This record gives sequence, C-alpha cells and structure tokens, in this order.
Amino acid sequence: MILGQLPASSRIWIFQSDRLLVDEEESALLEELKKFVSGWQAHGVGLTADAEILHSSIVVIGVDESKEPPSGCSIDKAFGLLKLFSEPSRIDFFNRLILNISYCNSAKILNLEQIQASLNHGDLSADSLVFNSLANNLGELRDNTYLTISTSWMAPKLRFA
Repeated sequence: MILGQLPASSRIWIFQSDRLLVDEEESALLEELKKFVSGWQAHGVGLTADAEILHSSIVVIGVDESKEPPSGCSIDKAFGLLKLFSEPSRIDFFNRLILNISYCNSAKILNLEQIQASLNHGDLSADSLVFNSLANNLGELRDNTYLTISTSWMAPKLRFA
C-alpha cells in the first residue's frame, strides 16, 4: 500500500536507511512520521500528505501538490525529522550510495562494493530486483517499485558477467 489515497501525481521523497530497522525503531519512526504528516503545513496551510515505511528500511513521504505545494521550509522539516530520529539510533537515511535488494519480502542493503562482490560470486545477477529509489512521483513508484540491477542508476558502475 504505497501511500494509500494520494494521487499518482503526488511528489515523493524516498529515504533508504543504511540498515534494517528493528521493530521498535520502525514503530516509533512510523508514529513520528504519521504525526508529522498529519500536521504538515506550508505557509500556514495544511498539506495533504502521507508517509510509510517499506521493507523495514525505506521511508516514503508523499504530498499531493495539486491541493497545496510544500514550501522549501516545510520540506526541510521533513528532512529534519529523519535527521533527529537518526542521531540516537545511529541510522543513516541520507546515504545515496546504497541499494535495497528485494529479498524474501524484506530487503538486503548493499553498497557498490558489496553488490559487485555478490555479482562476482553469483549471489546476485543483472536481473536481481532493487527498490526504485529515484522515482520522481508516486505514480512512477507504484508502476515501477522495483527495477533490475541492470536498469538501476548503479548499473553503469558495475561489471556484469
């Protein structure tokens, strides 16, 4: 259920954690995110927004810009919420050099070197699925939640057998 009732044109932000969240962390973060989006405003006007956590490692925040677009300051507040949460729990939501590999209804979080090693050893292939962390809007994420490694942003940096 990627962001429930928000329309496909909704703007999204995707944050991948550098490790899987434990149940308590995921519950606490989801509670904070839901509280945040329910009161999220831009210039005093409420935003139509939602947030969810996928695979215990991917935070997706979406806003229906057709009703009211977020301002720079309101977007900064969303980033700030994740920064505040990440400090005591030592989770990095801002490492853009990792991929979430789809694995048995969960995810494996790997960096470039780990992915290349897994490709070399045959643990992964060019057709292995990764989460589409670069989707531009909610419709694109819904239509292409997963991509193959060979079509991901990281593909030009990898050697495939």
